[in-house]
Amino acid sequence: MMYLKFKIYIVLILGLTSVIKLHAQEFNVTIVVNASRLNSSIDRNTFTSLQTNLTDFIGGRKWAQETFASYEKLKITFFLNLEATKGPDVYSGNLSIVASRPVFNSTYYAPLINNSDQDIVFKYKNGAAIEFNEFNIKSGDPLTSNLPAIFAFWCNIILGTYYESFQANNGQSFYQKAQQIVNNAPIDPDIVGWASNNTNKSRYWILENILNPRYKVYHQFIYTYYRKGLDNLQSNSTEARKHILTSLDNLYLLNTEFSGIFIIPFIMQGKTEELGGIFKTATKDEKLKFIQLMERVDVVNINRYQTLIDQ
Repeated sequence: MMYLKFKIYIVLILGLTSVIKLHAQEFNVTIVVNASRLNSSIDRNTFTSLQTNLTDFIGGRKWAQETFASYEKLKITFFLNLEATKGPDVYSGNLSIVASRPVFNSTYYAPLINNSDQDIVFKYKNGAAIEFNEFNIKSGDPLTSNLPAIFAFWCNIILGTYYESFQANNGQSFYQKAQQIVNNAPIDPDIVGWASNNTNKSRYWILENILNPRYKVYHQFIYTYYRKGLDNLQSNSTEARKHILTSLDNLYLLNTEFSGIFIIPFIMQGKTEELGGIFKTATKDEKLKFIQLMERVDVVNINRYQTLIDQ
């Protein structure tokens, strides 16, 4: 089989915005590099080069074995927001990741991953290729190695989640690749996100939560919510809503047993409008059950859920 094909859209923000559309592999990917906060004395060709080489890096790699049909493609946006310089050719900022998956028998794309990776630091010299060797991640300068390691980590997390949204626990090979990246991540005093002593929202803890056998119902949520729920909304909305409630009940039980774990808000991020729309046409009993579950699963958005389903 051929490898995944991505269609890549690169947007570079340098005070002005330019858009380059390229056909590469089979994700539909938008990469946005925002350098508007950096000192105007920095050569803007550096970020044009970064844009081009990020394209080559993501589009030129073989991330999985299967070939995706056009109706199977994910949509992904990476927004790299550069906020400051920390030394010659060294930049700090954050990375927003938004990934969605097509829903069967519809034109709708459902939110899959919606997360912000904070405190990113990396080194990039104008014109340099972005290189990543999954078997030798620490090679060379750690600050130079950090950015491709971060992008590779998120590509594998997205693919792992995508695969198990069709078959329970089918994303393990991608999660293991992400684990290999974490275990061999670049080390530098300025680099964070890869270690257990970082914030519980870090890459380390997101993956730890995903792989932790105590949280195995998280994986059942992924499969039930997407495959049994969303993918069946067009053919049998009543049964689909029952499966979605079952999936949310899994998260409810997980939150009850392990209160405060980050994996729950991590996977719920970006689903508020989607769930509100689904249960807007539900029965009174379904709406009541839904609100009771969301009071534990996603309480910060409970008022929004109530407003959406009452419209």
